[in-house]
Amino acid sequence: MTGTAETVRFLAACHQRYANRHLACALYANMQKIGYPEYSDEEQHFARALQHALGAPEEGLAPPMTCIDAEAAPFKGSSSDVGDVTLKAPTATLLFPTWVPCAKEHTWPVTACQRSSIAHKGIKAGAEVSGLTVLDLLTKKDLLQAVKDEFEETAAKHPFIPYLPEDAMPPLEWHREEMDAVRSLLEKALAELTRQDNEIKPA
Repeated sequence: MTGTAETVRFLAACHQRYANRHLACALYANMQKIGYPEYSDEEQHFARALQHALGAPEEGLAPPMTCIDAEAAPFKGSSSDVGDVTLKAPTATLLFPTWVPCAKEHTWPVTACQRSSIAHKGIKAGAEVSGLTVLDLLTKKDLLQAVKDEFEETAAKHPFIPYLPEDAMPPLEWHREEMDAVRSLLEKALAELTRQDNEIKPA
């Protein structure tokens, strides 16, 4: 009545996750085989120092080893396209310890751990678990078939429907002004880190 028009722009959309139970159980079995990384006294001291700074219990590096039932676990909201992947291929999520327990994602304590031996040991453990699980899928036909059958059942219950129109584009212009302002500082910092990594240290 007022002659007003509106335009709707789709920025993002994603499906919820549908984890594959058989694949998750295979990963968990291999987690138990690999076990925890062995942490040094120095690493434990570093972990407790971070936990002290966070006001968290100073328990050091003792991450739990569990297999979480995605359907029974408390709901957690986050943005990720992994949900779309779970409707295209059998998917399970493997989490391995690369930071100190009690630290939260996207915070400075997590960043502080990522160039440490703690992160390296966690990545190594995760790679070993992933490798063993791939081997299981290649050599255990019953497991592979169970993973496939479960995925087909999930796909039948929850067919993939694209939420975004074909002409949808990501909002790449967001924060362009802020990023342009700090880009030179970021490039300088990255160059310095690269120089340090490539520097030949005396024996």
